[in-house]
Parts: sequence; structure tokens; C-alpha cells
Amino acid sequence: MSALDTAPNPRPESARAEAPPLLATKLQAPAVRRELVGRGTLVRRLHEGASARVTVVTAPPGWGKTTLLAAWRLVEGGRPPFAFVSLDPGDNDPVRFWSYVVEALRGALPALAETLEPVRRVGSAAPADAVLPRVVNALAGLGERVLLVLDDYHAIGAAEVHAGVAALIERAPAELHVALASRSEPPLPLGRLRARGELSEISTDALRFSDREAAVLLNGVLDLGLSGPDVERLNRRTEGWAAGLYLAALSLRGRADPANFIAAFAGDDRLVADYLGGEMLDGVRAEVRTFLLETSVLERMSGPLCDAVTGRTDSARLLADIERSNLFLMPLDRRREWYRYHGLFVDLLRRRLDLAAPGRARQLHARALAWHLRAGTVREAIHHALAAEDRDAARELVATHWNRYFNQGRLATVRAWLDALDPAAVLADPRLCAARAWLELDAGRVDSAGPWIEAAGRAVEALDEPDLPASSRAETAVLRAVHAFKAGDVGAAGDAARHARRLAPVDESFSLTVAECVHGFTDFWEGRAEGAAAALEEARVLARADGNLLAEAYVTGYLAMLAAEGGRVDEAAELAEAALGLSDEPGFATHFGLHAAYVGRAAVHAERGERDGAVAAAGRAVELAAGAGRVEIAGAHLTLARALLGRGERAEARSALARAREVLSGCADAGRADVRAAELEARLSPARAPAARSGEAHRARARRAAPLGRPALAARDRRGALRLARHGQEPHARHLPQALGFDPL
Repeated sequence: MSALDTAPNPRPESARAEAPPLLATKLQAPAVRRELVGRGTLVRRLHEGASARVTVVTAPPGWGKTTLLAAWRLVEGGRPPFAFVSLDPGDNDPVRFWSYVVEALRGALPALAETLEPVRRVGSAAPADAVLPRVVNALAGLGERVLLVLDDYHAIGAAEVHAGVAALIERAPAELHVALASRSEPPLPLGRLRARGELSEISTDALRFSDREAAVLLNGVLDLGLSGPDVERLNRRTEGWAAGLYLAALSLRGRADPANFIAAFAGDDRLVADYLGGEMLDGVRAEVRTFLLETSVLERMSGPLCDAVTGRTDSARLLADIERSNLFLMPLDRRREWYRYHGLFVDLLRRRLDLAAPGRARQLHARALAWHLRAGTVREAIHHALAAEDRDAARELVATHWNRYFNQGRLATVRAWLDALDPAAVLADPRLCAARAWLELDAGRVDSAGPWIEAAGRAVEALDEPDLPASSRAETAVLRAVHAFKAGDVGAAGDAARHARRLAPVDESFSLTVAECVHGFTDFWEGRAEGAAAALEEARVLARADGNLLAEAYVTGYLAMLAAEGGRVDEAAELAEAALGLSDEPGFATHFGLHAAYVGRAAVHAERGERDGAVAAAGRAVELAAGAGRVEIAGAHLTLARALLGRGERAEARSALARAREVLSGCADAGRADVRAAELEARLSPARAPAARSGEAHRARARRAAPLGRPALAARDRRGALRLARHGQEPHARHLPQALGFDPL
């Protein structure tokens, strides 16, 4: 008997002289409607597993265990026959249990009826002694296969019954296969059977509905007409739980706004709450129910953490009991040290906790916060600080640690933290203002980043701490450099980056890394290849040492572009792939910094004559560059234009060039990008411009085409030309490297 269950029905003190009548409905397999969701893969697993001695299907209520076994019987078509027994707590009486087993076998195999008739009058004899030998001998002598299905085996808690079933499995002839469906793992010698290869198992994970199966249920069977994304969202919310999907479908019927309902669907939905409460919570002991409610505040749980939160000393044992009972508890590791509750179940638990003890959750979150602070698990500590309404702890934790998560590409996490903080606290802390500015810049919202940068500067000046302003001033300077670069002022960005490098303390790796990044980027766009390579390599080393995967990927992509420009195609290919393979975080693959790697990849494809690959890579660069600097956006469009031209698609190339021109028109100083655009235009329009036009000629045209109210570019262009001259270069197209990494012409 599991520690979670109520006490089993005791065996009568004196055996009955006459067995009570058996309920025929307990011996009937549930009917399966053929139009319901097919689980063909699972039925095949059951069919193949029947060659072993035992099949065990374990999952919480509502996961389709019984339906699956009934579908298996239907598919087999009576060969072999199924002896089906639906168990309940009354079957803890061994006499009653074995009476049902014998009757089920007699019904499945009429040839056994006469042989097993004496067993029906077992009287006071011990069932294991009286029943098992006759059943085993009868099956062995018949030589015909039969499948004995014991459904709802979790209802059995009597040790004597478990011992008898274990003996039946151990001694049964090859003609008998036993299949059990249970909410918890039955206390049978499964380890020994597993080691012998005599056990077939299907668990909760296998029973989860796929998106396709969910669509069949919701739209095919229940005719809800949900969109594909809505089906996927609901399936994720229910975690593939069949009953959860069905209950949601009942609540969805007749609603005009299914998408909004699905977004808000939770464990406190009336139908879900009634089902989970009635099937699970209401049947467990009060001690266990209290544990479930108190630990529901945790996103993930371990024995020591639960001890700290609940005040218990035996949480690890209780977690193991709960898992064995399949009470919607999911293990998170193979060692069974960490767990989580099913999403809908934990919703119900939290709702019940709030109703039973208002304010208790905040106290439990505070205990969890203290534990996670000691353990050094930052993300969970921030979550519990916010939930405990410990504003000071939450602010300091976010201010101290947001950068590490940002650098790993977990931008949504950082944004959620900042959104949860008091806005006044964010404005008063330069580190949090900087975090806001970085998020805006990373999203390509250059204009809205400016006020946050200025707020960070004001907050620095208002601080009294002697150490914080130095690093904060450096970060503010770095932000200004990035802001200028993304706004399209290459020269100003380079000056700001060099200033930030001088301000950054030696141990301020993030500021140094970004300053070197911007230094390398601006040198690249101003045509200083050697300076760009040196700065980018330094930035790469700093980023790697700091665990800044985004920065490392970004500069590695630029190095790939430089290698391609230098004709080192194999090196460019290696660098591009290295940049793209640095992380599998969801936010990483779509980060704008990866556009540089795709530009490098496009260059490699073009140099190798792989024109389709060049266009595909350039197209991806354009998609990703949407959040990059304006010069980079224009550069990605120029790369695409050249790739299209290399494939002979001149009209499409002109369209890409026009988009690049549009972006460049908003740049104060685009470095060499406008010169590159001019040369490409000359190649696309040879009759109109046989010679490559100078950057100044293009700028003149851009000024004439500029909308009224935009500042004239002449002064900016003169500053750009002077800067090129200061570095020993002429602002002329002949200094343009062949294509942005390649030249398909």
C-alpha cells in the first residue's frame, strides 16, 4: 500500500463459506469507439511486448491507460483472447480477487471452464495455495495463449494479493501474458523481470498526446475547429494529458474566443479542478495533501529544498512515494533528486493553498529564497524574491546577475525580471537602467534605448558608492558606443568605443568585451582590416573568458567575413560554422549577432560556386540583421543583392540594393557601406554608369532624394571623408573589398 493511499479494505476475519456473486461488468473490457484517436504506435508496442511475461502501463488518472488496453484488445481481434478484470478497493480480499481472475480466464477460454470450476468454491482455503497451482496447470495443459489484463491495479494494497500475483507471473507458462494498468508502479519484482528482459513498460511520457493526436481529438473527434497554433498551445498547456485536453474541449465549446481561453486555461478551470480534486487530492492523507500544497510554490523541488520550505526532515522519502503513486510528479533527472509537478496540477495546488491559508505562499517563497541564496541558484532565487515581495533582494539579485543571462541569449528572462521590479527602483540603479538599454538595443529599438542610456548616466552621478560609478561609467560609455553604431554613425561609435576602453576597469570583462567588439566592427566598416582583426580577436578572447556566447558568436562571424575578404575561404567556413554552433538556447539562434556568420557563409558558398547556398545564407542574414546596426542591415541587403546577381536575378538584386539604399539614407556615417552600394549599383546599371561611381557621387544622389526635414548629409560625408584620409585612405570605390565577402561577377 502506498503511503499516499487510504487504508485498504481488510480481509474478513473469517473466510466466507459462500462466495458473493461476481459483477459481470468488472469482467468486461471497456468499449472503444473506432473514431477516437488512434494510438497505433503504442498498440504496436503492446503487441510486440506480449512476448515477455508482463506488461505494465503506469500513468496518473486520465492519461488513457484503460483506453489503450481496450484498443489493444480490439486490434488483436480475439487472437489471443483477453481476460479483462477492472479492479477496485474491494478486491483487496484475496478470495474476491482470485475469484474475478479465475472467472475472467474461464470467460476468455471456454475450455478452462470445467477445469477451473472447483476453484470457484475455494471456501476458506488460502488462495495462493488453492488457486495458483490449478490456474498454472490448466493454462499449461491447454496450450493456448491468453492475455490477463488487470486494470486499475493501484487499487490493490494487500500484500497477500501482490504476493500471489508475483507468484503467478513467476510460475506462469508461456501461454499466459499478464498486463497491468496502474497509477503507480506496482510492488512486484519488476527489477528482476526488467533485468531478464521479461518486462514491457509504457509510462506517462509515452502516453502524452502529440500535436497531431491532439488535433485529431480536438478537431476530428470533438469538431472544435481550432487553428494549428491553438491546438499546439493547448497541448503544451496540458502537457499532452488526454483528460486535460478533453476537459478543455468541454470548456471551449460555444466560445467565440478560443485563443483567449487557451491562453488563460489553467488548473483552476472548474472541470479540471473538479477532476483533479476528486481523482487525486481528495483521496490522499492529510499529511501528504499539506505537503503537496506547501511545495506547490516551487518550480522544481528536491528533498533538501522541500525540507527547508515545509519544515519536514523526510521530504526525499515522501517525494519518492508521491512519484511511485504517479501523483502528477515528474522526475527531472535520472537520479530522482529533482522533480516538478504537472502544470495543471500545480495550478490547482496553488489555488487551493491560497484559499486554505491566505498569505502562506509568501512565507513559503521566503524560505525557498533563503535556500536558493545559500545554494547559489540565481534564477530560482529571483523568482522567489519576487513572489515573496522582497523588493530589495529582488532588485539586487537582478542588478547583479542579469548580465550573465543576457549573454547566454535568455533575453526574455531578463525582460520579465525587469518588468516585475518597481519602475522607480530600476530608474535609481544604473545597472538596471543599463539592462533596459541593452534590451532595447538588442531588439533594434535604437530610439527608445537613448533615454535609458541617459537615465543610467544620471543614476551613476547620483550614487554615493565609491566603487560602483567606475564600472557603471564604463558601461554607460559602452552603451553610447553601441547606440551610435546601431544608429548608423560608424565614426562616432569608434570614438566612443575607444573612450569606453579607457574607462573600463581591468576586471570589468563585459564592458571591455563590448568595447572591443564595437572597435572591431567600426574598423571593419572603415576599411582598416588589420585593426579590425586585432580588435575582434581580442573581443573573442574576452567573450570566451566571460562566457559571453552572444558576443563570441558575433565577433566570430565578423572574423569569418574578414577571412572571406582575404580569400581564406576554408578559414571563413570554419569560423562561420563555429559562430553558429556555440549555443542551442532558443534565443541564441535568432539573435541578430548571428547575421555576420551568415554573411560569411554566403561568401563561402559564392566563392565555391554554390549560388543557391549563397542566396539562402544571405537571405537568412537579412532576416537576422533586422535587430542589428543600420550599417549592418544595409550590408546584409547588399550581400543578398550580390548573391542574387550571381544567380542572374538582376531585378531581385536591384530590389535588395534599393532596400540597402533606404537604410543607408538614415545613417550619419556609414563608413564604406555607401561606397559598396555605389559599386554594386554600377555593376547593376552598366549602361547608365560604366565606371564605378565614387562614394561622393552616390551621396549627392542620396541628398537629392532625401525627404524634406531630414538633415543634409554633406557635413557628415565630409567628416567621413576626413576620417578616411586621417587613416591613410581615400573615400573611393577602389578600396572596396570585392563584394561583401565575395564577388560573384
